[in-house]
Amino acid sequence: MVSVAPNAQRRRYRRDIRPHPRRLRAALREGEPSKLNHIHVVVRSENVDQGVLVGVRLTAPDGPDALGFQVLLEDVEAGHYDALVVYEGSRVARSIRDLSRTVDRGRDAGTELHIVSEGLVVQPDDENPYQTALFQLLGVFAKLEAKIKRQNISEGIAARQENEEYHHGPAPLEFEKANGQLVEAGDYQRVVEGLDRVARGDLSQRQAATELDTLCRTVQRSFEERSELYRL
Repeated sequence: MVSVAPNAQRRRYRRDIRPHPRRLRAALREGEPSKLNHIHVVVRSENVDQGVLVGVRLTAPDGPDALGFQVLLEDVEAGHYDALVVYEGSRVARSIRDLSRTVDRGRDAGTELHIVSEGLVVQPDDENPYQTALFQLLGVFAKLEAKIKRQNISEGIAARQENEEYHHGPAPLEFEKANGQLVEAGDYQRVVEGLDRVARGDLSQRQAATELDTLCRTVQRSFEERSELYRL
């Protein structure tokens, strides 16, 4: 299978290399550790000449390799692939909400999703009651996850407002003070995703500070003193 670098430069694929999802799953179970971070695709159309994306890893929407992942999702929606095969769900989603959205896009395009480590195969089959229930459960858990995160953030803000530092110090990164309350600023979600990448080891604190246009010490304090505000 042809690979494309994370900067989304594309190469033409070879028509004779079109592995079956089962063979890919078996290869991932027994394969090199370096292959486990890849997103493998099974090509449907012989007329697609843009290439096959492999090894693209989902990070923040404005991260260095996010463009390649967005291109891959566009190709999924265009119906270019029979299946996406990954070792872990984290290769295609940061959360259940992300996974639910990715699954929905694949389902609409008739593309399967295979997550090898969980033995999970999501197929766009409306006639299969198991698959229908799986889609419904993903939607339910995605809503629950969003609700829990909102609740955790609210509790974190309430805890900070009881702290003396809150009333005299500056607002935390990407928060504003309005009428005595902490309010999320416009780039809050981008900051959460950037800090999440640091927590996963994808970025250093210095790199995150540069990307988020802030000080390294501010990023450090977000982890040491304010982690509850960013779901860390």
